Amino acid sequence: MFDCGICLFRYNSKSKLPLSLPCGHVFCKSCVVSCSSSGMTCCPFDKQTHSVSPRHLPTCYAILTNLTSSSNFVPCSRHPRKKVKFVCYSHESYLCSDCVLEHAGPGHLIDSFTPDLSKMRAQLEQLGESAQLTLSKISEEGSKHKSKERSLKNFYEREVVKVTSRFESCARMLEAKKKELVETLKKQLNEQQLLLQVEQMKVQKKLEAAQKWSNQVQEFLGKLKETSYEAFSQFVNNKQFELKKIQEFYPSKELKFYTYSDTLKIADFGYISLSRTKRCSGCQEPSEVCQCGVKKDSKKNFKNPELSVSQKVLPKVATPGKGTSRKKRGFSARVRLNTSKCNKSF
Repeated sequence: MFDCGICLFRYNSKSKLPLSLPCGHVFCKSCVVSCSSSGMTCCPFDKQTHSVSPRHLPTCYAILTNLTSSSNFVPCSRHPRKKVKFVCYSHESYLCSDCVLEHAGPGHLIDSFTPDLSKMRAQLEQLGESAQLTLSKISEEGSKHKSKERSLKNFYEREVVKVTSRFESCARMLEAKKKELVETLKKQLNEQQLLLQVEQMKVQKKLEAAQKWSNQVQEFLGKLKETSYEAFSQFVNNKQFELKKIQEFYPSKELKFYTYSDTLKIADFGYISLSRTKRCSGCQEPSEVCQCGVKKDSKKNFKNPELSVSQKVLPKVATPGKGTSRKKRGFSARVRLNTSKCNKSF
C-alpha cells in the first residue's frame, strides 16, 4: 500500500509523491511522468489514456497522511520492501523476515530488533555536530599555522635585512677606504711626474745650448782662414768655458716610490646561531610566533616584545675603534713609503 506498484519504492513527499489517476490507480510521481507525453498520461495498469499532465494530477493524501505512522520503517538492504525485524549477532547482520531464514540453525545468534529512526537521526545529528566541531578546530588550527608561517617569514626576513645591511655597510666602508688609498697613490704619481717634467725641461735646455755651441764651432771653422790667431785663441777659450758649463749637470731629485702594504683583514663575518627564545605563558609557543595576545611580563625590559633574538645572530665584523691595537683592527690597509730610490741621474 505504501509502495509504488511500478518501481516498488516507498512513497514520500518528494519524487515518490503518490498521484491518483482518473481511473483510480495510484502511482508515484516519477513513474507517472515516465508514462506521460505531450500532456497525455497512460495508466500502466489498465492502459487507459487520460488527457491530463502529471503536474495536474491530484495527490493521494490517504496514502501520504498514513506515511507518518510508518516513519520508523527501516528497509532491508536485500529486500527494500521488507522491514528490518531481526539482528544476527554472530554475523553482525540486520535481517528482514526473508533474510532471517538464511540465518536459522546453529552458529547464529538471532534476536528481535526494531530500529528507531528517531534515535538513528539523533545519532547522526550528534555525529554531524561532532564533525562541525572537528572542522572548526581544524580550521582554527589551520589559521594558527598560517599565522605562525607569516610570523616565521617576517622573523627571517628581518634577519636577512640585518645581514644584508651589515654587509652592505662593510662594503661601503671598504669602498671608501679603497677610494682613499687609490687617491693617495694617484696624488703621489702626479707629484713624481711633475718632478720628472721639471728635470726634462732642464735637459732640454742643455740640449739646446749644446746644439747652439756646436753650430758656432762649425761656423767659426768655416772662417778659420780669415781669422787671426788672437781671435782664434779667444774663441777657443770662450768655447771651452761654455763647454764646461754645458757639461755641468746638477744632481737631479730622487724619485719616491709609494707602495701599498696589503694588511687588509676582516676579523669576523658573523654566524648563525639558535636563538634562546622564551615561550609564551598562555599558548606555550615561542615568542616569535605567539599569536594568543597574552600580556608579557612588565618586569622584563624587552626592546621588542614581539621578538627575543640572541645577539649572537648579528654578524660580527671588526671595525676600527678605541681600545684596539693596529693589528686587531678590521681594516688596517695603508700606504707606506718604499725606501728604495731611483739611481738614475740626468
